[in-house]
Amino acid sequence: MPPSQPPMGEPEGSGPQWRHPSEGQAPPGGWGPPPAPPQNKRRGRACLWGCLGALAAVVVIVVIVVVIAVGTSNSPSHPPSADVKITSCAVDSTTRLPKAGLEIHNQTSKASTYGVTVEFDAPNGTRVSEGAALSLTVASGQTAKTSAGGSDQVTQKVTCKVTKVNRIAG
Repeated sequence: MPPSQPPMGEPEGSGPQWRHPSEGQAPPGGWGPPPAPPQNKRRGRACLWGCLGALAAVVVIVVIVVVIAVGTSNSPSHPPSADVKITSCAVDSTTRLPKAGLEIHNQTSKASTYGVTVEFDAPNGTRVSEGAALSLTVASGQTAKTSAGGSDQVTQKVTCKVTKVNRIAG
């Protein structure tokens, strides 16, 4: 019996018509490889947002490092550290991260960008964390308020100390 003929006793066209693949015909519907599993769109979006967040964090860190590392406009008569004062120093009770409130007063004749590094010390004088702040384009005579947060959790009170100030005239 040829493969395209129904078995004996069945009328023509009553059963499925199957043809040998070598005859150039595609297999009937339902035959073939299984469909690919559906993609999880939420996971893809989460990955995208996670990657974008990581990229943004890297950009911020690079900007801070560049501002701190690049030359500054330091005049012996008015050092950049004279423009910065600590207005508060505490440890957040929820996150246990130290934070210093800063006030930057640009006393130069040009708008400037400030990079400030702050050290957080335990009562015995041991450094327990460090943080940085970046304040872009502080106009001449203008005062800007910002903060520097430490990156390490601490369990005791801290004192805050400005360790480095870079001022870049714009």
